[in-house]
Amino acid sequence: MESPARCEPRLWIERLLITRSTKPLEAIRDISLHPGLNIVWAKEPASREGLSTLQRAGHGVGKSTLCLMLRCILGDGGKAVKAMRDQLASQFPNGGIGALVHFAGCTYSVYRPFASDGYAAQHGDLEALLDGGDRIPFKQYLDALSEAMLVNLQQRQIPGSEQTIEWPHVLSWVTRDQGTRLRSYYDWRSTEGSGLQRVRQAPPWVLRAVLGLTNTQEVEAARAVESLARKLKKAEEEAKGLEGAPRLIRARIEASLRSWLGGHADLELHSDDMFKSSVMKEVEKQTGETEAAVAKLDEQIIAVEAQVRELDRAVDEAKGIAESALLSFGEAEAMRDRDEVKVKSLQEQLSKLRGLQGPCRYGAVEFQSCEHIRKRLETRSFHDGRDQKAIQSDIEYWTAEALRLLPVKSAAQNNLARAETALSNSMAEIRKLRVKRDSRRADLYRPQLLKEELTNWEDAFGAASSPELAAKRAELRGIQESHDLASASLLEARNGQVTRESQMTQKIDALAQAFDLHGRFLLNNDERPFELVGSAGEAYSVLEILLGDFACALDAVDNPASSFPAFLLHDCPREADLSGGLYSDYLSTVAEKGAGTAAWQMIVTTTTPPPAELRKPPHLVLELHPESHEGLLLRSRFGLQAHIGVSGSEQGQG
Repeated sequence: MESPARCEPRLWIERLLITRSTKPLEAIRDISLHPGLNIVWAKEPASREGLSTLQRAGHGVGKSTLCLMLRCILGDGGKAVKAMRDQLASQFPNGGIGALVHFAGCTYSVYRPFASDGYAAQHGDLEALLDGGDRIPFKQYLDALSEAMLVNLQQRQIPGSEQTIEWPHVLSWVTRDQGTRLRSYYDWRSTEGSGLQRVRQAPPWVLRAVLGLTNTQEVEAARAVESLARKLKKAEEEAKGLEGAPRLIRARIEASLRSWLGGHADLELHSDDMFKSSVMKEVEKQTGETEAAVAKLDEQIIAVEAQVRELDRAVDEAKGIAESALLSFGEAEAMRDRDEVKVKSLQEQLSKLRGLQGPCRYGAVEFQSCEHIRKRLETRSFHDGRDQKAIQSDIEYWTAEALRLLPVKSAAQNNLARAETALSNSMAEIRKLRVKRDSRRADLYRPQLLKEELTNWEDAFGAASSPELAAKRAELRGIQESHDLASASLLEARNGQVTRESQMTQKIDALAQAFDLHGRFLLNNDERPFELVGSAGEAYSVLEILLGDFACALDAVDNPASSFPAFLLHDCPREADLSGGLYSDYLSTVAEKGAGTAAWQMIVTTTTPPPAELRKPPHLVLELHPESHEGLLLRSRFGLQAHIGVSGSEQGQG
């Protein structure tokens, strides 16, 4: 037994009032609307003289602004609506939008000032509301509207994201942006989005839930599919990683070996052909050459170290000779000059020489056996009276002695400098050889590590599959099987909705027959739920979307399972590449379905002339034109720019 059809739309707007102020009440425009088809025609001017190209085409008169106002009354808080209100608030600081809204058997008077949130009252007297009667906050009205529109919605959460379906999501569907150009059925907003978190997966769920095409079994199956799909994706990525990791490791090792060789990109890593080279053969060859070079450097270092030891002894000996010559020369000068201080100092040094024990650093023999020390001790004795007499009586002797010792001293110092230079050069040569040897030795360490790493890799991954990869592949197969079973359960659950699917198909097919086509509803198609069979071309794709929306509205009239508002707002669908003939037939079909008492409401704005029979009331509710200010929605032109996400054709309209 069929359910009784509704007598009036679940949601419809009876009146739209645009005010310049409320105290006193000054209306800019008062528009009456009704159930069924409501056409707002932006008429092309009879004379094009003095008008821009957009104005001559009927643009810039306020039709998109009107759509934004209707969306504002229904609770749309998007960027485009906010921009429109901000712009109008600057022009009409005391103005706003009022409306009579019917839903759930109730009538609400609603008013939204351009500059503030607004208020409402549950009655049909808009003037009484504006005059200061009892009122509730706009949010309270919006909560009542949202609850009434979604009260029959059985499944409120979207599987996967678990986002709750809200009234703004449905509103974005039934009030499509002109900017979307009706490119696809689920493209509802052009720039600001519909508020759904998953823009591709969520809209099909919203449609099925709103039309009453879901059940608990489907939701549970969908959640299982979503969960398993995530696990499947993760397992696939992990398996891919396990498959790819060994290849990456080997590629890195091989690239490092080739880099160490300095090229050889054309060689294979291994070769069993004894006459054919390979990377590993070249590595062994260069390793052997490097080891030989290191050994040779070690030999050179040993030889130079031996030279250093000899030079070190020579430097010590030269130091002793130079010091002895210096003391002897100083003694001679002191005797010659009768320098008591120097003489005393020399006496102290000679006393120290007499007390020396151990090996002489100049000759590596015991001090008492050293000919140099013994000669020094015996040559001078300043406590000896004979020496004092010699100092006093033979100045010439000491002068001659000083002259004789001067070149001896200089020669000894020069010999010491040469010995020290030779020692320094040899030490520098040792350091240079050691750096070179250590560098070559470090060069050997790198290929050794790489060869060990390659051997370990071949031991671990030489087989077709590692244990970890085999286990991951088994896990992947198990998840895939579970996913397939869950997908089959989801399809079975959806097939259980065959009655509702058939009802939707009947609705779209009845509409399609007006165009000599057939239509069908595709429950399991998440991109194209409605199809016009036998049609082709972009114009028919647009028609398919428009008829799909209208089919949803007609279905909501006599199907209590549907939560569709049976309210549609389409802003210039003709401009979305719908041909003139199809557009005219579409409007005529909609009007025909609304003959008599319609339990749905559609508001359409158009720049294309509607069919002749629809250019008058009740279907034509407002005619706009750019020829004078009276033909503009707001009866003035002030450069309105409030069209974020809306057709730019409205720019420049008041």
